[in-house]
Amino acid sequence: MVKEKELFLSIDDLKDLLKWKSDKGILSIYVDVKDRGKTAHQRWKTIIKSGLNKLMNNYPDNEHLERAAEKAHNELVNFPQEMKKRSLIYFYDADSGKTFWRSIQLPMENDFVWMNTAFLRPVIAMTDEAPIMGIAVLSQELTRVMTWRQGLIDEKEEVQIEIKTDLVNEPTSGAGVGQLSGSTMDRFKHKVEVQVNKKLANVALEMAKFAKMHNWENIILTGSPKFTDVVEEHLSNSLKNMVVGILDKNYINASISKIEENTTELLHNWKRNLEARQVDDLLNTAAARGRAYIGVQNSIDALQQARVGHLFFNTDLHIGGHKDTDGSYYVDLSDEEIEGMEVEPHIIERMIELAFETNAKVTPLEDKAADKLKEKGGVGVVLRY
Repeated sequence: MVKEKELFLSIDDLKDLLKWKSDKGILSIYVDVKDRGKTAHQRWKTIIKSGLNKLMNNYPDNEHLERAAEKAHNELVNFPQEMKKRSLIYFYDADSGKTFWRSIQLPMENDFVWMNTAFLRPVIAMTDEAPIMGIAVLSQELTRVMTWRQGLIDEKEEVQIEIKTDLVNEPTSGAGVGQLSGSTMDRFKHKVEVQVNKKLANVALEMAKFAKMHNWENIILTGSPKFTDVVEEHLSNSLKNMVVGILDKNYINASISKIEENTTELLHNWKRNLEARQVDDLLNTAAARGRAYIGVQNSIDALQQARVGHLFFNTDLHIGGHKDTDGSYYVDLSDEEIEGMEVEPHIIERMIELAFETNAKVTPLEDKAADKLKEKGGVGVVLRY
């Protein structure tokens, strides 16, 4: 029976899942129910049943898969409603009988996979897509500081900072109440602006504490530019480098779900643009014979030599190859060359494992970045040396 788990998927979880190996097979399931309306539970059951049936049709008479599918179906259709977020990740090892799952808020494609290791590309894409992010929602009276993790903001962690000034009342001398001269009102507004800016500078200092406390990797500032500009100016250089976007929106009274939705979209767009620039750099460096390779075999060789600092691959790329007796992987060999070698149907998965074993960064690509790399084989690496 499904039991309570942690809210978030960690890098340690990913590293542990990379170690899963099974002679009988491992069932990997990704389910996304986009709409949480009245019919969500029925759609949930339909997606699971349809996905498992289609997978079993691809592996007829596989008793291990049939038993794994039955167990997964029984667990997932009875998954407690209160523990469901938008998507679910589920793994079942047919050898040991162990399972692993996380219910997360981020969107993902429905997928059902049966192989001898856990199918982790969507998980890797998600952890790459969803760094821990600090959000500061700014206004003249109040600042809301919160932490975004994998599509969720924990309301209990939100901190509100009042922007109080010493100027409680508007000046009333020199004119009738409510009939201030232009110069008097201008001076008052200037004094308020000066004090608000001082308070916002202090907000920047407080954000440094929250960043350290919650392990922020990126920052989004939200509010009028007259507030966000001040805070950004007073951030330390290390925090300035973490700012990935600024939303010119008044969300000071917005719901947590509204802030989650809009910051997730901004982060997604920023990540796509970053990847496009990274792939441009990769291709240019490789063309100049610098510290980069493109193409599957070149990248595999560099990974096996522990020379890779960053692995890029297209998310939808599937490549088969062979494994030699010394553990090396090869693709595009002739019939003579593969004699005595073991078939390896999941070369990209083996490349991911090699990257994690050597502490290389891994980035699955989609959209424009993937289109650019597709012309060069869909795989590339930035080298350490």
